[in-house]
Amino acid sequence: MNKPALRALLRERRALIEPEDHGLTRPTGQGRRARGLTQQQVDELTARATHTYSRLETGRYPNPPVDYLRQVARLFGLNEQEWISLCRYAGIGDPPGPLHPSTGLEVPGVWQEAVDGFQHMA
Repeated sequence: MNKPALRALLRERRALIEPEDHGLTRPTGQGRRARGLTQQQVDELTARATHTYSRLETGRYPNPPVDYLRQVARLFGLNEQEWISLCRYAGIGDPPGPLHPSTGLEVPGVWQEAVDGFQHMA
């Protein structure tokens, strides 16, 4: 497990998620100043027990289940490389499969336009 890398990846990505985008309210009060979802909101959105996400982010969750890591990765909008990093940082090694079922089957954006522009075999 790579606790510093795991913590950095998860904190960075969690800060990018607006609570309002998921029907939640931004916590107010004296202590809270950080952007993005709170750890408790991540627990709520992934339907997990209180402090589950906190344990993951701080590296106190040995061998977290792949389905939970997948939930977090999808909630945070991770790409395939970040998904692989998340699994490795969490100590489970390479993921058992891609994060998204369409991975490896699609040609992204402008590359598809380039491919479509060919009239003959390359």
